[in-house]
Amino acid sequence: MKKGDNLKEIKKIGLMSLGRISALFGILYGLFNAIIILTGLVPPEILSKLPPIQTTGWSLLYFPITFGIVSFLGGIIVASLYNLFAKLVGGMRLEI
Repeated sequence: MKKGDNLKEIKKIGLMSLGRISALFGILYGLFNAIIILTGLVPPEILSKLPPIQTTGWSLLYFPITFGIVSFLGGIIVASLYNLFAKLVGGMRLEI
C-alpha cells in the first residue's frame, strides 16, 4: 500500500457545524478571560481602561457571550470561505 492511498478529501464543511464548535471555543476562551480579570492577574492600569461591565462579576456573563457570538459568526465565515475555495482548488486531504 502506497503512502497517501487512504487519504480522504474534505469537500465541504457544514456552516452550523463549524459555527457551533467555534462558539464553544469562544465561550471557553471568554470564561478564561473573565476569570483572569476577576482574579486580579491583569495590571490595574489596563483594568482602568476597560468599561465597568468587563471588570466586575458581570464579566462572567459578558465575555463568554460576546466571545461565543463572535466566534460563532467567525466559524460560519471560515466554513463559507473553505467551501468556496474547496470548489475552486479542491479540499484538504486527510488520512483517516
